[in-house]
Amino acid sequence: MPKGEYKFAQDKNNYFIKLSGQLKYTECSNFSSFINKLEQDKNFDNILTDLTETTYIDSTNLGLLAKLAQLVIEKSNHRMTVVTTNDDVTELLHNIGFDDICLLVNETSKPDHHYDHILGIDEKEESMAKVMLEAHRRLMNMNDKNEKEFCNVVELMEKQIK
Repeated sequence: MPKGEYKFAQDKNNYFIKLSGQLKYTECSNFSSFINKLEQDKNFDNILTDLTETTYIDSTNLGLLAKLAQLVIEKSNHRMTVVTTNDDVTELLHNIGFDDICLLVNETSKPDHHYDHILGIDEKEESMAKVMLEAHRRLMNMNDKNEKEFCNVVELMEKQIK
């Protein structure tokens, strides 16, 4: 099973993010740091996220993706484009409600960019427990269905962190 990879490319103020393989919480701290850096800089016009090679994405990574999508909405007042061709991943994104905050595109042609690995950026990375909690809160706050689905998970995480 392919390990998760987190990559990005930049063309002027446009970012292209490529997430591939099995995206699990144990490997997402650099992606979280990358998003935090984007949140601080806000020096971008658009973000396109390529999930065409994603075979699995857990809830923590979904929450990070939601954070990225909400950042694009706040900055540019439009939805982030997410390219996804894996039926299971696409169905999951629809079920969670990503079609409300992202433009989901089933496209087989991929942007031709040289991608670099997303590496640790922040010296003061938050603990994984806090990253997971924030990610699940974002999912919970996306819609009423998610609030019911993730409420108990968020409550349990809050108790564990305190």
